[in-house]
Parts: sequence; structure tokens; C-alpha cells
Amino acid sequence: MIALACSKKEAPIPTINHVELSPDHDRVRIKKDTIHLDRATTYQPTVAQCDSDPLTTADGSRINPDSLQRWVALSRDLLTRWGGQFSFGDTITTYSKKHPQVNGDWVVHDCMNAKYKMSIDFLANFDQKLGIGTDVKIIYCAGD
Repeated sequence: MIALACSKKEAPIPTINHVELSPDHDRVRIKKDTIHLDRATTYQPTVAQCDSDPLTTADGSRINPDSLQRWVALSRDLLTRWGGQFSFGDTITTYSKKHPQVNGDWVVHDCMNAKYKMSIDFLANFDQKLGIGTDVKIIYCAGD
């Protein structure tokens, strides 16, 4: 699974692979950084998986249980509030050959329990299960 994102923040990150687009023609050189994550999972907005108000995310957004929003929770080490690179409201694009249901754009609205590190959790309806993916990457544009 690969998570792709562009963020305007430059912050030190764990495990970085630098990739630059070729500077041919009029293309601007963009430096992309890769964060190798430990796990990807899905969660449902229930008291058992969240807290006593499972329909309210960490940034105060309200989940509509009748409509599937494409939102994610990130582990705290990836959020700017705790020294990471991503903020609530940032859009990331994810891709997985093994789990195509997570492909596409997702918005960061929630954070995971403090015990998780280097992780992403996809908001899913009640019949979707991802299990635990371990081949996850977030790629973002540095210096935008």
C-alpha cells in the first residue's frame, strides 16, 4: 500500500527516500519524500473503536453514519500538533494493489490512540475490513 500526499510543511521525518522529477523541458523540479509506515488499518465510528462520542473526530468534524466520508486518522507522530508533517484537513492520496478500496483521496480528520506510531487508519463503513497492511508509504512534496 502506498499513501501519496503533498504537504507545504518541511519537518524532519523518519526514514526518507528522496526522489526528484527529471528537470527536462519547463518542468519544475519537485523533491518528494517517502515515509515508510508500520501499519494501515480501517476503523468504524463506534464507541468500542473510538471514544464516548465516536461521530466527532479529533478536529471536531462530524461523521455522517449514513454516508461514507473518505477520511483517515493518522498516528500522532505524523501530525503537526505532535511534531509530524501533516495537519488536520490535509488531503492525502492512497494506493494499494492488495486493497483497492483505499485507492484515491482521503482527508486527515482524526488521530489514532497514542500507542500507535507510523500508522494510518481509514474510516470505513461497517462491512469493510482491511486487516493490518504493513507495506504502507506516505509520499509528500517537500518545499512546496
